[in-house]
Amino acid sequence: MSSTSRWALVTGGSRGIGRAVALELARTGWDVAIVHLRNVDAAADTVRAVHALGRQCVAYQANVAKPDECADVVQRMATECGPLTGLVHAAGLGALSPTLATRPARWQIAWESHVGGLLALASAAQPTFVDGASVVAFSSLGAWRVMPGYASIGAAKGALESAVRYLAAELAPRVTVNAIRGGPVDTDSLRSFAFFDDVDAESRRRPPGRLGRPDDIAPVAAYLLGPGARWITGQVITADGGFSLH
Repeated sequence: MSSTSRWALVTGGSRGIGRAVALELARTGWDVAIVHLRNVDAAADTVRAVHALGRQCVAYQANVAKPDECADVVQRMATECGPLTGLVHAAGLGALSPTLATRPARWQIAWESHVGGLLALASAAQPTFVDGASVVAFSSLGAWRVMPGYASIGAAKGALESAVRYLAAELAPRVTVNAIRGGPVDTDSLRSFAFFDDVDAESRRRPPGRLGRPDDIAPVAAYLLGPGARWITGQVITADGGFSLH
């Protein structure tokens, strides 16, 4: 593969927001490596879609909650594709339950996939980042807004936002690090939550007038990875179509 390509690694890139980010990056001149957990067919479909846009794409199967698998993916990508210019962490695992009824394993998997995954990927990628590289992680309004049963995921997202600020300070000035705090986005993940209907109805009453779509939020990630955002780092950018306005 070309050593002069501008490569981004996107976790959760087979579906939902991650897939939309991979396609948006391809449209704007990036080559993309995606990380997926189980759905091989969905990953292959994303690869084909990126190829159809005239860009290179590879897929790696890995669990971002496992640091050794994160390190392996980064090493394989560095060997097969070249230096890393962008890293987007859109993957995450979690399940809903009341705060005090949440089993320790659920707190752990939320932390390991959202926060641990970002830290493991950034640590492994640090030697392969080009100067001017960018990292973008996805948070959610649940980092500060209470949603039924969302405590373990929301707490992990809050910690993710804090980790972004520390990474931004420690990787500066060579690498920028930011987070996107998205509003409700219509994905398979959101639809699996018991409060989906309530959030859908609330979105219709609020300024967006609808749920967000993955392609609403993907351009924000592409911008933060681009040269126009070189003076933005350590920030949490809310992109919710006005959902959080009161």
